[in-house]
Amino acid sequence: MTREEAVSIGVSFYTQTAGWFLTTALFVFATRGHLIPVADGREAYAGLVALSAFALATLFVLLLAKVKAFIRVYSGLVYFALIYGTFSLFSMIWPLPAAFMMIPLAASLLFFSPRVFSQNLVLALALAGVAAQFGSMISFPVAFGLLAILAVYDIVAVNITHHMVAMAKTVISKHLPVVFVMPHRLTANFEHVARFEPGSSAVFLGGGDIALPAILVATAPTTNLAAAVIVGTLAGFLVLVATFLSGKKQHPLPALPFLMLGITVCTVLAVLF
Repeated sequence: MTREEAVSIGVSFYTQTAGWFLTTALFVFATRGHLIPVADGREAYAGLVALSAFALATLFVLLLAKVKAFIRVYSGLVYFALIYGTFSLFSMIWPLPAAFMMIPLAASLLFFSPRVFSQNLVLALALAGVAAQFGSMISFPVAFGLLAILAVYDIVAVNITHHMVAMAKTVISKHLPVVFVMPHRLTANFEHVARFEPGSSAVFLGGGDIALPAILVATAPTTNLAAAVIVGTLAGFLVLVATFLSGKKQHPLPALPFLMLGITVCTVLAVLF
């Protein structure tokens, strides 16, 4: 890969990544004030539920690679979660009848000739709905702690055990809409999503790398802190893209540590100044 090609891919990757994160974060921000936070005593329980759900989803994907019977079950759960998440988001900011209209719209975007852009859009909206709902259940410090724990897990899962890489290859090869597809060319966003496979002319980003910072946006007690999380996440993505393209050979990288670093720096600056 020439330097010019690397720069072009990097600009495309960052533009799309930043765009989808901002889409998710701004929709989450729009829900602020529409949800009633739960009692403080339930925060530890909510955090435990989140970690348990993450572990269960990981197990499902690992089984998916070994047992073909799990493909239909997992696929059904994924599509249900995306459609429900999209409805959940709009039910917080629109009248309920209008929110119900998003169910057939999301389903049509996913099932009828799904394009890269349409799949990424539904995933971003669904993640915004999930992040807003979960963000009402925990405080900012608890969400920050969960992100820190999962950032360490991300390093282990990608660089040491490599099972996260195997999981990503499985869901991408099955074309399950749980990852963002970032084509090297921006115009390729309107091509059929099935065209892109592991190792093809696209970069893939896990949905959790967008959802987890969005949860922090939902839990931020002030607008300044929410803005710091957004800026920190964008800075983290910038360092991630630069690191990804700096090597002679591109290989999977754990995204959450980069995001955690950017969020931590910007959060500290927001608190101090």
